[in-house]
Amino acid sequence: MAVYTGGERFPNHTNFMKYHDRNKCVSVSAIDQWVMPALNALQFRAVYFADDSGETVNFAYQFKKMDDGSWKIAGFNRTN
Repeated sequence: MAVYTGGERFPNHTNFMKYHDRNKCVSVSAIDQWVMPALNALQFRAVYFADDSGETVNFAYQFKKMDDGSWKIAGFNRTN
């Protein structure tokens, strides 16, 4: 998973949710598809839902365990 470099860094960006009111928050409707591709890597998917428009968008997140034991985000991408 590559680091997401586009300007669309938020689930409620206009490219993802055209009808959602940006003054309102989106809900997390699911966190699933958990995978550990390595002992120091964790991936999962988050599904966001706009209560006002019914639109959804999915993002896949990857975290990596650091030498000090903390987990840091290594990348995220929009998924289908």
